[in-house]
Amino acid sequence: MPPNPVARPRRIAVISRCLIGGAAVIVCVLCLAPMGQAGAVQVGPVSVPSAPSSFGDAHAPFASSLEPNAPLVGMATTPSGQGYWLVGADGGIFAFGDAGYFGSMGGKPLNQPIVGMAATPSGQGYWLVASDGGIFAFGDAGYFGSMGGKPLNQPIVGMAATLGGQGYWLVASDGGIFAFGDAGYFGSMGGKPLNQPIVGLAATPSGQGYWLVASDGGIFAFGDAAFEGSLGGHRLSAPIVGMAAVPGSMGYWLVGSDGGVFAFGTAHYDGSLGGQSLGYPIADIVATPTGGGYWLLPTSLVRKALGHMVLPPASTPSVPAVCAQSLSFGQDGTFEPLTCAGDTAVNVVAWDNAAPVSPSMLSLGPQATPNAVLAAFCTDLPHSTIPIEIESYTLASTYYGWQFSIPGTTFVDANC
Repeated sequence: MPPNPVARPRRIAVISRCLIGGAAVIVCVLCLAPMGQAGAVQVGPVSVPSAPSSFGDAHAPFASSLEPNAPLVGMATTPSGQGYWLVGADGGIFAFGDAGYFGSMGGKPLNQPIVGMAATPSGQGYWLVASDGGIFAFGDAGYFGSMGGKPLNQPIVGMAATLGGQGYWLVASDGGIFAFGDAGYFGSMGGKPLNQPIVGLAATPSGQGYWLVASDGGIFAFGDAAFEGSLGGHRLSAPIVGMAAVPGSMGYWLVGSDGGVFAFGTAHYDGSLGGQSLGYPIADIVATPTGGGYWLLPTSLVRKALGHMVLPPASTPSVPAVCAQSLSFGQDGTFEPLTCAGDTAVNVVAWDNAAPVSPSMLSLGPQATPNAVLAAFCTDLPHSTIPIEIESYTLASTYYGWQFSIPGTTFVDANC
């Protein structure tokens, strides 16, 4: 067994939820009604802003009333550890504590969504990376090249900066590595068989190596990166979504979408959200500058009550009613049931759970085409998984009343 494993029981999401770790408490009183052309589930909520959860010596979360327009996908800390930046899939930047705001891509056209960020060593700038490999540099962050406009076998899923801030690495979901500036190339998993896609990258303290992590917890070490253990082959309650290296040491943490944290090597286990009912899945883990703690990043700052994440108008003249039933989660992060009331109604709790990671799929509307569905699938996939996207397709198809059917193998074989 890996060191410090977090025992996480099978999760059950309920209507009344509590976000732990300085986050939010939401109480929802649910009143269901059939969905028509513009109907909605009516909920009486009490909604309090959420924030990244802090553990160890990580600074307590900064209160915020911001509601990002897109799911949060990345986070970076300032050199002091007294602040941090959050970035949304639309390129919007949110600065807290002593983190300065140096610009963003929020409100600007993007060819593909943002999937990650990295800060400069001075804390006076940062880079954003999109799933097509496009790089956007702000503040004192230098631009050293990108994969934007170049062919990729699979989308970019993360980035890491070099020690001096004069270069960076990008990693694709197939394990391909792209090095720019003074970033050295030490090998990759590109073109090699993977049991599950790569979801994150972390550089060693020297900058002479890096680790890649897959969604099944498999670790791949290159250069001077030491292999300190992995979760490959172990049963997980939810897929791994990110990793962070211990500053100045050979160790790393992995985090699952359910907030479970796993520590390896010199990484110290300071707690997790595993086994708790979360309003939104966790997107990433970020280490403090001292290595004595970490933050877990949720995909949203605010837990919106179910009735405030209104399902968009559906097809005419009728659509299934909506209902609410608690969810059971599988090992791969999938959830059920998608329908309830004897399969006659769409489960709004399932829709709410899918919304942060499948916004494109769930917003297609009643006039969608198979090509539009596949395009939405590819847009959402960097923040999701194929099984979850198939469930989101099923939800949208049922709700909007689409008259076509796309087999699961089509999504599996899609060349995104």
